[in-house]
Amino acid sequence: MGIYWSELGSKERKRLVYDQSRAAFDERGYLLWVREGLLLAQPFDPDRGELRGDPVAIAGRVGADPTATGKTWFTVSRQGALAFRTGAPSGADSSGSIAKVGS
Repeated sequence: MGIYWSELGSKERKRLVYDQSRAAFDERGYLLWVREGLLLAQPFDPDRGELRGDPVAIAGRVGADPTATGKTWFTVSRQGALAFRTGAPSGADSSGSIAKVGS
C-alpha cells in the first residue's frame, strides 16, 4: 500500500508515502494526494523521486469513493488549477471547488 515512484523502463520502485490514494504531480514541483480527507501538497523532485520538506494540507473533506481503493476526487492542471469535490459520492453534502496550488 502506498504511493510509489519509478523511473520509466525500470522495475525498481520507491515508496514515497504509505497513504492509499491516487497522486498527481503539479508541474511547479508538488506531489498531491489525499490522507484521511485532507488534500496534501509536498515539494517533489520528479527526477530523483524525492519528497522535500513536510506535506501541507491545502483542502479538507476531499471526497473519495469508498468502493474503489485509493480513488479520490481531485485533479490538477499543468497551469496549476486544482479542482476537487468534497463530501460523499451521492450525498447532499458534496460540492466542488477550484483553487491554485503554490505561488
